[in-house]
Amino acid sequence: MAGIPFTRVEAAGTSTTCPRPGCRYRHASNRHGRLFVCQKCGYKNNADIVGATNVLTTGIAQDA
Repeated sequence: MAGIPFTRVEAAGTSTTCPRPGCRYRHASNRHGRLFVCQKCGYKNNADIVGATNVLTTGIAQDA
């Protein structure tokens, strides 16, 4: 792709995994429709934002 780095990230489970470093708890019960609430640490956010954050951090980690 014309000199643009690209990393493929599997999207499965990204909106049910806590994005907080040190937690990263993954469970289907973390997602309540559009709301994400981590059952382990209590982190709350929009589930789509959580998924996008996890895709980003996973992609960065794979490139490192």
